[in-house]
Amino acid sequence: MDWYADGRWRRALLARDVAGLKPLVVAEHSWGWAFASSLKALVAAGLAAPQPDRQAAALFLRFGAIPQPLTGLTGVGALLPGERLRLRPSAPAASSRATSAPAADGLDFAKAAAGAIAAQCADVVARGEAMWVFLSGGVDSALLARFGLEAGARVTGRCLRLSGSMLDESRAAAASAAALGIPLEMVDLDEAGVAARALEFLSATDQPTIDGLNAFLVFSGAAFDERVVFTGTGLDELYFGYRWTVDMLREAGEGAAPSVEALAADWERRTGHLPADEVVALTGLAEMPRVPTQADPGPGHSLHHRLRSIALARFTADRLLRDLDEVAMYHSKEARAPFLGAPMLAHAQGLGAAGLFPRGLGGDEASYASSPLKQIVVDEAARRLPAALLRGRRKQGFTLPLDRIMAGGLAEHVVWALSPRTSPAAGLIDLERLRGPAWTGGLGGDVFGRWMVLVLAFWLAGLSRTDGLGRRLTPRSTATHSLVQSVSCGDGYEASLRS
Repeated sequence: MDWYADGRWRRALLARDVAGLKPLVVAEHSWGWAFASSLKALVAAGLAAPQPDRQAAALFLRFGAIPQPLTGLTGVGALLPGERLRLRPSAPAASSRATSAPAADGLDFAKAAAGAIAAQCADVVARGEAMWVFLSGGVDSALLARFGLEAGARVTGRCLRLSGSMLDESRAAAASAAALGIPLEMVDLDEAGVAARALEFLSATDQPTIDGLNAFLVFSGAAFDERVVFTGTGLDELYFGYRWTVDMLREAGEGAAPSVEALAADWERRTGHLPADEVVALTGLAEMPRVPTQADPGPGHSLHHRLRSIALARFTADRLLRDLDEVAMYHSKEARAPFLGAPMLAHAQGLGAAGLFPRGLGGDEASYASSPLKQIVVDEAARRLPAALLRGRRKQGFTLPLDRIMAGGLAEHVVWALSPRTSPAAGLIDLERLRGPAWTGGLGGDVFGRWMVLVLAFWLAGLSRTDGLGRRLTPRSTATHSLVQSVSCGDGYEASLRS
């Protein structure tokens, strides 16, 4: 996020980086505009009303995140990655957007990655601090740690260990740390510990999200002095490591140029959570709101570039980066994703489409076995990481036993969130439809559906300053960590800063 105000000419420029590393939300008023990195900052400063948007809530239930430029609040919008907004007195706001970094022909992956990581850890190295890397046990985070070591950083890994859970990935992370020769700090939690910290996470969310709890848990372990943490986020989006992007490329074929509407419909079909007809019934809307299509640069661009732009906006910026930024700020840290730095964006943009369409396997094996672009990453990892570390390694990610914690430590709160009598979500959702065994029974039912309703109820409670059982409180707000600015572009120009 960046902004510039020129008092002489009474104008302001808001800008967001191409990858969307930092959120930027804007509210327009009769006197001018207010903008910040979080919704709660605007609400706490009295610059936005805590009025939830029903259509945004519907899109959250459908996709697990609210697609930008929408936000969870009526009257508040978000800038898209790469968007610039020019504000002038007595004139409509003017917007323009860059959908990619300039292509860099001849720049290979190794040089791009080394340059991006060296640039983003240079200040950490200069201060003599450790470079904290979140290790999932996958290739991307291990490769990030290796490049950090090569840049002269003192790398330390950090991962989550779930005691007694089949979803625990700490063994793979420990193998990565041992192969790299770096220390690894484990955040040890059992399911009761996850549930306890989940309550804090749910009360702190700035916008409803199906993700984010995993990062919150890794941050919430033993305190560490360093203020910067690094994540391997970005390689799957840039180099097509997700199954649905690989499948879309395979099924479309070379030379395909679907319309914006057709590509959006295909994307929605593959990435939705709750079915659209169920969301419509739950929210009482006449029809399912459409996902904004600004993320697609259009048929005049290659299908690779279009899908990369959509993935970066709709998945990375809408969910992963927004959640990561919020969680980091809550813990007074800064999160960096160097694989989304300018050199990496330029390298990915410079790759031609010829020969890069997936062949062969589909399904769960698609990301590593048949994605030629992701293979670029895997090949580089093979050159820099021990062979034993990569042998048999499949795509990794942070996973949590949501079904068990909702049936265990969060059971009382799930009942509260699903009850028409007690839930803050009752004004947005027909909760009577959720009272069957598929929603409330034991470990079965729609796990993500119940989790999303729980997230939404907590978020709405936070807007009204109540806890997860409806009790009044004064929650720790991300507003204390967020930058809030208001710009008045009337005759008496002023720019004010609040924190």
